[in-house]
Order: sequence, then structure tokens, then C-alpha cells
Amino acid sequence: DIGVRIQSQEVNGGSTTRVAINAATNAAFGKFYFADGGLAGAGTQADPTTLDDAVTKAGSGGFIVALGGNGNLQTPGQTLAAGQTLIGGGESVTAKLFGGGTATFNLGGSDGTIQGTNVANNVITLGNGNTLNGITITGGADGIFGNNVTGTTLTNVTVTGAGGNGAEFKGNSTNVSASNFTATGNGLDGLHIEDNGTYNFTGTTLLSGNLDDGLDISGQGTYTFATVNALDNTDRGITVQGTSIAGSFTTTGGTVSGNGGMAVFIDPITAHVVLDSITQTGGTSGVVLDHVSGSFTVNGATTVSNTTGPAIAITDSPATIRFGDINIT
Repeated sequence: DIGVRIQSQEVNGGSTTRVAINAATNAAFGKFYFADGGLAGAGTQADPTTLDDAVTKAGSGGFIVALGGNGNLQTPGQTLAAGQTLIGGGESVTAKLFGGGTATFNLGGSDGTIQGTNVANNVITLGNGNTLNGITITGGADGIFGNNVTGTTLTNVTVTGAGGNGAEFKGNSTNVSASNFTATGNGLDGLHIEDNGTYNFTGTTLLSGNLDDGLDISGQGTYTFATVNALDNTDRGITVQGTSIAGSFTTTGGTVSGNGGMAVFIDPITAHVVLDSITQTGGTSGVVLDHVSGSFTVNGATTVSNTTGPAIAITDSPATIRFGDINIT
């Protein structure tokens, strides 16, 4: 008896089922199925099954525990059911205690890597209310894809080597939150948002070495980031375009450096942008601000050299714009 808080539910025949309460959602935990890179099994930690089997059997609100240590968890592409959690085996869950506190329970393994085997299919397609925690995703088309989804949570998720975008959100997805999201070496953008929803990325968002932009946003939503590091992407580091002053784009810090086309491009939106530094060598420009209101601040150095167009271009932007040291060659 560890004093975990339980909840009673009426079932046919008048009996009751007592279930543990998830502290993160204040709802009962769903079914737990463990998966690794081996063959289909019972879905227990001792006898894991495949990712696809675990997703099917866990059902709505269920937990799929992706274990490392036995190869990548391969899938031709998987769509999560509503409320499912896809969590690494090295992570933990927190339950409410009867006395009002909480207790954390380690899942007892190591974090797994999920590999898409079909380049035409997205690796993980989101449903409503999904949580991804402590996993790495590779292969396939987009690593993570959400269309008109609500309540997505990404925690310590890395997407590397996907054929398309690291993560892509479209339609009217909203209430999307992330903490310490990383997208590196993907075939298109690291993070692609074509949507009018609400986004909140805390911690450090690292977008590096992607073959298009690091961050590419289009829409009239609310896009809030803490630290954004956009490094060594083939085209732009940060792109926010095709929007209007009805939306907002916020950062509280970060470094933009080594990108091929341009460091920062922001087109009509209300910005509340703070960056630590910008470095751009080559490409078309360093910083382009067009019809930007709000504020744009670079606290450290902005260094731009050998661009084919203006190093810094500001057009019809009533925003308060401040640069620290500027070095243009």
C-alpha cells in the first residue's frame, strides 16, 4: 500500500473499479503498454511488444512506453489515439496520493528511438490531447505531424534525420506546448507552423542543420518561445511571414548563426523578440523586418558579412528596434 489516490467508477453489475489518478491531467491513468525494437510480445516491461501493437492496444488515454536497448522502434507511420501518451522508458509518471501529495514512479528502462520506415508517411501523426515525452524520432516524412489538433505537449523530444519537417502543425491546431524541443538534420524545416493557433515553447528550442529553415511560421496565431537557437540551417534561421498584426511572435533569448539564406525574416506581425546574438555570413541578408510592430531587440553582437542584399533591412516597421554591437562587412 503506497497511498496512491484512487477513483471509483460504476460498471455493469454494480461493481466498481479503482484506478490511480494522473497528477498531470487529474484523470485516471489509461492502460500501459511497453514497446521496444523487438518482436510483438505481451506489452509488459518484461515482454515488450512493437510500437504499432502498443498504440493499438493502449487505446484512448493510454500510455505507450518506448524502451531503448533493443534497437529502434520501427513503424511505417503511426497515428495516436486521443489522449495517448508516448513516453520514453527512462522517464517517469506522477500519481496523486491519497493524502493530497504526489509520488513519482520511474518506468524502469531507457528512452527509445522511433524510426519511420516509409519515407512517404509521417512517423507520428497526432490526435487531440497527445503527450510526447523523452523520445527521439527519425526517418519517415515529417517526424511529428498535427493537423487541427488541440492540447499537444512535447517534452524533451528530439527529431533528427526525418525526410520532411522535424515537426509540422497545420490547420487550426491550438494549445500546443513544448519544453526543450530539438530538431536537427531534417530534410525540410526544423519546426514548421502553418496555423493560427496558440503555441508556447519553454526551455531551449534547438533548430540546427535542417535543409530548409530552422523555424518557419505562417499564420495569425500566438507563437511564444523562450530561447530559440537557430543554427546552421540551409536557408533561413527564423522565418515569420504571411501573417498580420493580428498575430504575435515572442522570444526571450537565443542565438541565430551560420544559416545559409538569412538569419531572421519577419513580415507583418506584432513581435516581442529578444535575441542574444545574430551572425550571418553570405546569403541574401542578415535581418529583414517588414511591417513589424511591437519590439525587436538583439542584446549582443549582430555580425553580418558578404550578403548579396542589405545586411539589415527595416521597412514600414513601427516597432521599437534595438541592436547591441553591429559589425557589417
